[in-house]
Amino acid sequence: MKIAPIVRAMQVQSAMTFKIIHTRQHFDRDMNDVIFEELGIPPPDVFMGAGGSSHAEFDSVLHHSDVVIGLTRFEGIQLGVCNEALGFRKPLVVSDKAVLRDLFGADACVVDSHRPDAIVAGLRTMLADIEVFAQRARSFTERRRRKWSDGSLRTVLQRAA
Repeated sequence: MKIAPIVRAMQVQSAMTFKIIHTRQHFDRDMNDVIFEELGIPPPDVFMGAGGSSHAEFDSVLHHSDVVIGLTRFEGIQLGVCNEALGFRKPLVVSDKAVLRDLFGADACVVDSHRPDAIVAGLRTMLADIEVFAQRARSFTERRRRKWSDGSLRTVLQRAA
């Protein structure tokens, strides 16, 4: 499981607390508890999807977060959690993938998602200068809202469809 080394790296950081949100991608109800137990990592704090946590609970987690991590090992993936986090004006740590760099790079902390130590280092950097990253997230969100309001972002999305 991709998350295990990241969770273990985060667990040794006494200054960091974290929550695991399971999107239920690749979810198998019969195997879920077994997998987390065998990997030696805590079960998710929030389960999204059918039969899972409500959107209000997910929103509450985002609202109370200092930083949101959006990681993928795949190119061409635009993670929804990044947009949701920015809706709450939360700083982002994202994978060093072309689409995420293009969308969020200047305003996020970009990390090598294949290396747990790089992820933790990125979080440390962000937390050491949290107000700067928080201001970047707020500014990014406002720029995106202006683009949406003036129609330019909507036009780009319509052309891409």
